[in-house]
Amino acid sequence: MATKQNFKDSYNRLQEISNILDKEEVIDVDQLIKLQEEAKKLYNFCNSKLKELDEKLDSKDEV
Repeated sequence: MATKQNFKDSYNRLQEISNILDKEEVIDVDQLIKLQEEAKKLYNFCNSKLKELDEKLDSKDEV
């Protein structure tokens, strides 16, 4: 059963990836590629959720 992606978990994982990259002095290139791809997907998901929220807030201001 697949779990539904949510903002909080995605954001937390982005922070974990950032911490990994900050702590590692030397990182395997293959691991770096995987982390970058994952981070990009997570960033896009979080960004779309924030845009969705912004649009909803804007539409409430117009009422």
